[in-house]
Amino acid sequence: MNRLLTTVLGLASMAILPGWTCEPITADPGFDMWCGDELCAWQVEQGGIRRVATWHRSDYGVELDGDPVIISQLSDVTSSQAQCLDFELQADHDDGVSLTLELDFLDDGHVDARQPLASDGWRPVHYSMTPPSWYESVRFTIRKDGPGRAVLTQIKVSAGDDCAGAPIELDDRPTGAACETNSQCKQGLCLAVMQWRPDVEGGDTHACSACRNDLDCPAGMTCGLEASAAYWLYQDCGEPARHQLGERCMGDSECATGTCCQGTCSECCFSGDCPAGGVCEVRDWHTLGDDYEYQILPQQCSPGTGAAQAGAPCLRGDDCASGSCSGTGEFKQCFLDGRRCQADEDCPLWNSCLTLGAYGGHCR
Repeated sequence: MNRLLTTVLGLASMAILPGWTCEPITADPGFDMWCGDELCAWQVEQGGIRRVATWHRSDYGVELDGDPVIISQLSDVTSSQAQCLDFELQADHDDGVSLTLELDFLDDGHVDARQPLASDGWRPVHYSMTPPSWYESVRFTIRKDGPGRAVLTQIKVSAGDDCAGAPIELDDRPTGAACETNSQCKQGLCLAVMQWRPDVEGGDTHACSACRNDLDCPAGMTCGLEASAAYWLYQDCGEPARHQLGERCMGDSECATGTCCQGTCSECCFSGDCPAGGVCEVRDWHTLGDDYEYQILPQQCSPGTGAAQAGAPCLRGDDCASGSCSGTGEFKQCFLDGRRCQADEDCPLWNSCLTLGAYGGHCR
């Protein structure tokens, strides 16, 4: 029978739902993998465990032995992978014994959601929970309190799509994390940051940031855009001229080229910035390939025409009169979002790492 449950502390909504099939987020959801007398995928934090028979002598589960007993498992699932968490529990326990599910997002030692777990004599019980709008890991903890028998045969967590209720609140988010309010950020600053995301109206999203402008930074440093492998663009303090041609920016001072044009470190912003006869424009993406049609490319002086002289900034050899563009390595960037990458797996949203050319390149 379907019925609505409410989490302790009002942190999330859960409901007993019809069954579903999804790849589990938790490793060893059936407690089948044993390394000697210990579960391979679950960590015993307090008390003891034993492998025991359940409703059938050939079907085993784990008995939580003691009072209290705490077992947990850390998952590296992120908010981009699961915006709804589905739970399926099979357990049996004596009267007077309570089982509780605890969730610690970011694995920082703070329990963000706590839910008493019902058991019904080995019959599967289903729940769903709306996780925080942003997270990058979660520790699942099962706690047994009270003397008596408690046996688990399954705790399966999967990514779902039918969650109800408000997301769990998650504060103390690190710089670069997505956010909605200042209070969610460790540094107390949640800013709208310009970036192209098709799923965000207007192309902006909010991120926990360290600065609004140069006045928020230590002397000699400048406030600019950063793009790590883990997060979207965010604002942080750093050395001047730290970003190379093609990297995202919010002001001229953070670009080695001295020019930030339309959010990208560029060689120019207007044709008047170029040598006589040069045209300030974006490279024709057709010369790079179909994968680059929507990539955000920098403004350059007549890119791809071999017009640039020795010492001029470049991405590729065809920018240069010498035919040679030399940098400190390859400049690879995730499709659309501005993060540097080395391989497709570094780009979790699009799974596409594109080579733009030389990083910090100059014509030889």
